[in-house]
Amino acid sequence: MADRSPAAEGLEILDEKIAFLLGSAGPRTDGVPESRPAEAPKRSDAGQPQPVFVLSCNRAGSTLLRFILDSHPEIYCPPELFLGQAAHSLAIFLCGLEGRDSYGEAEGRIYVTEAIAETLRAFISDRLNAHTALRGKRLWCEKTPQNLYHLPLLEILFPRAKYLCLHRHCLDVVASALPLAGRISGIQKSIFKSSGHVLTGAIRWWCEMTRASLEHERRHPDRCFRLRY
Repeated sequence: MADRSPAAEGLEILDEKIAFLLGSAGPRTDGVPESRPAEAPKRSDAGQPQPVFVLSCNRAGSTLLRFILDSHPEIYCPPELFLGQAAHSLAIFLCGLEGRDSYGEAEGRIYVTEAIAETLRAFISDRLNAHTALRGKRLWCEKTPQNLYHLPLLEILFPRAKYLCLHRHCLDVVASALPLAGRISGIQKSIFKSSGHVLTGAIRWWCEMTRASLEHERRHPDRCFRLRY
């Protein structure tokens, strides 16, 4: 039998990931210990497909992955919705109505009441579920790279969400991102931290984004699935 090509093996791996996202595969058997499950939302959604987030930095292949996922008959994967940023802004708005300046606490921890979390969860889920159903699909996926900055809040809103963690070699990402550095706010901040050195700032930005993704994988190995581009 002829050896399979790397492309064929890659598609087979992706098929396995998608099967697990859709709930048609069994539990992990790769020896990785499962993380302690987060508290489930009060809504009765047991047995339903959970939201999926693509975690990656910019220029890592997430748009290509989005098109692949969206071509699946059961997965709706729209362009970047900046869902984490939207949830962040709405959380501040709702906390402000309660008389609090922000939902931030010391040491980067956040505080969102269950009532606010349910309001945010319903606002986001109802709209995305409606657009998913409109296309005859049953699971939605969001791929905005900046969601990496809002993972604690997204975990509160969607404690059983699954994640496709997409990684690309640092130098490949930097080479692709440098011509667009002025449009990627994270790179601009890292360049400033690097005393204006563009290349150093871009590498620092990749390290920060990748570190956040790897840390999330470490905390939730049962809900994170790694892909390489």
